[in-house]
Amino acid sequence: MLTPLTPQEPASSTRFVPRAASNAWATRAARLALALLLASVFALGGAADAQGDAEGTAHDARPTTIVVHPFEGSQLLLGTALADRVAVALAQAERPTEVYGPLVAPVLLPPTPVVGGFVNPGALLNERSLGSPSGLDLLRGGTGADLAVGGTVTVGDDRIEVEVRLHDAERLVRGTFVASSEAPHRAAAGIAHWIAYRLDLGDVPAPESFVLSGAYGDYVRAVSLASAGLVDDARAALQSGADDAGLDDAGATLLADLDALAAGGAGSDPARMVALALAAGRFDETTAGAYVDAFAAAAALPVGRLWDAVLAVSVNDLAGSEDAYAPIARDAAYPYATLSRAGARLRRTAEGASGDLAWVDEAVDAGGADAATLIGRALLAQSTNDLEAEIAALTELRSATPFLPYPFERLSFLAFDRDDALAAAEALAVAVELAPDSDLYWTNYGWALYLLGFVERSEAASRRAIALDGSQYIARFNLGLSLVVRGSLNEAMEAYNAATRLDPDVDDEAIVDLENALELYPNEPAIHFALGNLYEIEGRRSEAATQFELYLERSSELERGAEASRRAEALRQPPPPIEIASGLELEIGGTELEGSAHPGDPLTAVFELVTPGRSLPTRVTAVASLRDADGEEVVSGERSVDVPEGAIGYVVDTLRIEVPQGLINGTYTLEISVTAPGDLEARTEREIEVSGEAIVTRQLIGRGVELRSLEGDILTGAADLGGANRLVAQLVQELQDTADAAEEALPSASGGRFDGLSGGEIFRASSEDDVRDFLAFLVEQGVRDATLTFVDAYAQWALDGVAGD
Repeated sequence: MLTPLTPQEPASSTRFVPRAASNAWATRAARLALALLLASVFALGGAADAQGDAEGTAHDARPTTIVVHPFEGSQLLLGTALADRVAVALAQAERPTEVYGPLVAPVLLPPTPVVGGFVNPGALLNERSLGSPSGLDLLRGGTGADLAVGGTVTVGDDRIEVEVRLHDAERLVRGTFVASSEAPHRAAAGIAHWIAYRLDLGDVPAPESFVLSGAYGDYVRAVSLASAGLVDDARAALQSGADDAGLDDAGATLLADLDALAAGGAGSDPARMVALALAAGRFDETTAGAYVDAFAAAAALPVGRLWDAVLAVSVNDLAGSEDAYAPIARDAAYPYATLSRAGARLRRTAEGASGDLAWVDEAVDAGGADAATLIGRALLAQSTNDLEAEIAALTELRSATPFLPYPFERLSFLAFDRDDALAAAEALAVAVELAPDSDLYWTNYGWALYLLGFVERSEAASRRAIALDGSQYIARFNLGLSLVVRGSLNEAMEAYNAATRLDPDVDDEAIVDLENALELYPNEPAIHFALGNLYEIEGRRSEAATQFELYLERSSELERGAEASRRAEALRQPPPPIEIASGLELEIGGTELEGSAHPGDPLTAVFELVTPGRSLPTRVTAVASLRDADGEEVVSGERSVDVPEGAIGYVVDTLRIEVPQGLINGTYTLEISVTAPGDLEARTEREIEVSGEAIVTRQLIGRGVELRSLEGDILTGAADLGGANRLVAQLVQELQDTADAAEEALPSASGGRFDGLSGGEIFRASSEDDVRDFLAFLVEQGVRDATLTFVDAYAQWALDGVAGD
């Protein structure tokens, strides 16, 4: 199984928030596992659907190849239906076409082999789909299609408006089409005729009218479920439609393909079967390999052969990969294949196989201006640490695909690496315009502005990052810095205190920043106070005292001056001892433990930390350790605890420990130790009797899991600590009471113990044993600190097939 590799980050990586795309890299391995395929392909985003006759086969004369991505917008089913109607119409054009509709199009782009594994260029779209402007460039270049189609649907009171985006080898073109909400097919007709005119395809038939209910609605709904990876649910939805009112031809074909997938059959179309296999997580070499081979043989679109090559690379079939690359890797119209072959050879060379490095120059020379090829060039350069080549590729990518944030992001990282704050700021200024909701970009932009001396603008950027993500502690440290250097100490300390609550260990760079600020702003005393505060948190008592004293010397502010004096005096004294008051208590789910514990019990230790001195340390570390009769540790838990400044006593009630499920009954010792800077330590212990068996309700309650009724009433409580019987009976009744609603809202089950039953039948047939199994499943999955509507969670468990036979 391949596991993620983290891409190279800037040397000052503590300044940055990890980007989601870091998981695009995978480690070296001999086989391309399912996890990689799903990450590399299906993570590209967007709903997928393709009507069988919309995906033609190769013709004697090379057909025009078109990929149609689902149209985006608030109404996913409508966007998928419109894209489907456009694809079907274009597939029947007067001149030969090969059209890939919205089930297949979003998953066509293969990953690129690089040193260490494979990388997914689509993961660099920063949460944008392949239907976005930059995504369409990536989709077209990565598949070798003549045209990529996407769009956005806006729904008004009585009309729909579709902004359509077309990307060919030259440029992006936009068009807007409007239709009545009662006749959306007219918008699809306008789009299909417009595309046919631009590509000189001759006449295309007018798309049929449709409504998103009945047989066609069942089909579109199944497509949306399948595109989300819920292939079994898609099959169940189609089967339910077939049982109720029957399916149209498209739905019947898709249902037959889903049945073929389950049986390993050929299906109606190889490209669709590849997409469904990926979505279903059934990408075994034998079945999926046959689908890919058939796709490569039947399609004019060259990406089928590229998939064949990539799969061969993944299983170290070197000869097979070269055979698959041969007809496409020198195609000037498909430079992405050349980059893929370059990556495959580089990967082999790095692993010790023979290889001619001349292909690297060949790949760069063959690179066109499409996003897929340029991203591939940049990633290949990055994987070989060729900084000059990477910057050149990113610069070209930035010009060729101005809507894509990635090159600006990566260029900013590289600029920070070489201490070029101006270049970083210039790149990030564009990045925040392209992705205004990225807290990463706003955080880094704020830092670049600070380095350039634009302190007020840095403050504004940091506040924007925090507004986007309240857990952004790096941005809070940056905010505190920009405030403190301007003398706004109270606001700065609010930012620093919030940051250290989120980052209890204190980012080392935050201290270095304040130390540097003393040189940059030597006349600002507030910096001494903030630095003393961080030193104290880290346990550097003498250095903290010095900074508070320097603040006293240079500041006339009375309130903070008194605080600085008090803290400096305390820090110059030996740290007062800390003690744990008698009376260590144990709780489970907020209720005091009575009698013995059970195996599997999640326990919370509750105790008071006190000091005979002036105040407790502001941060301590508490550890709980459960030991057997021989003193061997069975399990432990640790918690960092923030203590209010000036407190001489503080109750710690957040230290948790979970008794192991299979622990043998007997007497055990729970040891509690608390440590603080200055070699301070306090200890206490108590004996615990463990008896009986694990009780699922105790485990759920102890983990903070709360089950609620459909109306919102709490179903779990302290009464269930004694056993599951009361709760289980109540939950069975809840299923009976909501069975009618489940019949209307849920599809039939496909697989598992409830195979073939409708939603209402599942609820009515559920026994106490079924409910117990469901509760045990929640425990096994590690669910904690969650509020769940019971019938919703139970329905998902039953329909997902998790509930085995």
